[in-house]
Amino acid sequence: MKNLFLILLCALMFSCQNDEYRSLPNTIWEKDIRFDFKKNIKDAKLIHKIIVKIKYKDQISLQELPLEILQRFPSGKAKIIRTLIQIQDENGNFFGKKVEELMEVKQDLSEQINFAENGEYTFEISHTSKEKSVPIAGIGFEIYEIKKM
Repeated sequence: MKNLFLILLCALMFSCQNDEYRSLPNTIWEKDIRFDFKKNIKDAKLIHKIIVKIKYKDQISLQELPLEILQRFPSGKAKIIRTLIQIQDENGNFFGKKVEELMEVKQDLSEQINFAENGEYTFEISHTSKEKSVPIAGIGFEIYEIKKM
């Protein structure tokens, strides 16, 4: 009974986080593969913070990874957000922290964003590197509520 309670408590804790990760097969991200993250915005009056995370092996030769994020609003409207994820500095030092055998780097997509409407948003993320495939092990996406306006 005690074990069941602990399992349910852990499940509840993880379900309350607004953090998702997607693993890539064979740690290769093909150019034509998009990852969808759906987020329900319950109160558009709140200020939110958006973070994109990348997991990679530290043998990667890329200094940065360009991303394109298609944001779909509950009403059907859409907009494109472009960003660069910094992987290495000009001296070849890797950004991020070591998580098991992978490196993880986080990039703020937006420090403060106000959503236009309540409801379910979809964020479709793809890379726009010159390379057809890039050695990325996983991609993550987080949205945090910060405060009311």
